[in-house]
Amino acid sequence: VTPSGGPQFASFVGGAVGSGRSGSQLLNAWGEFLYGEVTLVLVFANVDRAYPVQIESYLGDQRIDTTNLPAIQAGQTELWTVLQRTAKGSWRERVIFNGTYVGDLRYQISRL
Repeated sequence: VTPSGGPQFASFVGGAVGSGRSGSQLLNAWGEFLYGEVTLVLVFANVDRAYPVQIESYLGDQRIDTTNLPAIQAGQTELWTVLQRTAKGSWRERVIFNGTYVGDLRYQISRL
């Protein structure tokens, strides 16, 4: 929260996972039938320059990998990427924006 007319800081706002993308719309967002390839969209605000974005992927409590996404650029509000999921279960994406931990997105892969 910033006072009216105060400085606005670049921030990670949130994200979602779905089964695909149609233009700017995420398909089957948080659907119960996510499997194989899933589409991840991350949303940002007040991006005034390029910032690094990274995700750490977990299956249950086990860390699977770290992915460096393309840097978000000044004026950009969304980053989209496709993730391969080859195991059923509870997945979590830890989003790291500008080198600082900001949040987790959790979803279930129900079949392969």
